[in-house]
Amino acid sequence: MYEAGIVNVRKQFVTAEKENDLIAQRHAYEPVLKQWFGDDPQDAQESTRRFKSWFNPSDDNDAIVRERFVDILQRAFVGECDDWTTSARGSLALVILFDQVTRTLYRGLAEAFACDERAMAIAESAIARGFDQDLSFIERAMLYIPFEHGENLESQNRFVEYFQLMDGIAPSEFKSIAQSCVVSGMEHREVIRRFGRFPHRNRPLGRVSTKDELAWIVNHHGWGQAEPETEKGDGQVKN
Repeated sequence: MYEAGIVNVRKQFVTAEKENDLIAQRHAYEPVLKQWFGDDPQDAQESTRRFKSWFNPSDDNDAIVRERFVDILQRAFVGECDDWTTSARGSLALVILFDQVTRTLYRGLAEAFACDERAMAIAESAIARGFDQDLSFIERAMLYIPFEHGENLESQNRFVEYFQLMDGIAPSEFKSIAQSCVVSGMEHREVIRRFGRFPHRNRPLGRVSTKDELAWIVNHHGWGQAEPETEKGDGQVKN
């Protein structure tokens, strides 16, 4: 009886310790989610407004991200936030840090894309564990975004397939988000089909552009990540 009591106490202690860890995790990652989705991700008007704002660069958004998330991104980069992956929303917060915060902090630089593989790996793991099913519609949409950034057709096809599925199940208030993501995904996929990579990344990544890629860059916004190379006259061209 005495030994059984000791075991029970130990179990209670371990349970309480795990609960405290989860509370600490939520306290750490909730500011990221709140910034991206507002107080209530189910609030279609507010969460949709915020969702769209992150894909339309602005000085105000950039300033907010620099002020609030530089330190937490650095901690995540060295693995101090890896325990977030034990939950759906924690995984989502890491995806946002590695896929979106990087693009804001390092816009137009190689570092903007440095964590893409990590973001995609976290998203893949979360999906494999069914975490995407535990998220609200708009949160789930953000979890899938890393696949649109992969420079290969497999990732691009996955993104389009995910959002075609999302379009089919989207509540009316989120329908426009799903449909716009399908269109965006098809555009990204077509660029990969044509070039095998995203030409607007060539300059920051030190890659030499072809003439066809330069022509594309001049006429494309680069999804907010690059400026036309021809304006720099750096001669990074190959036939």
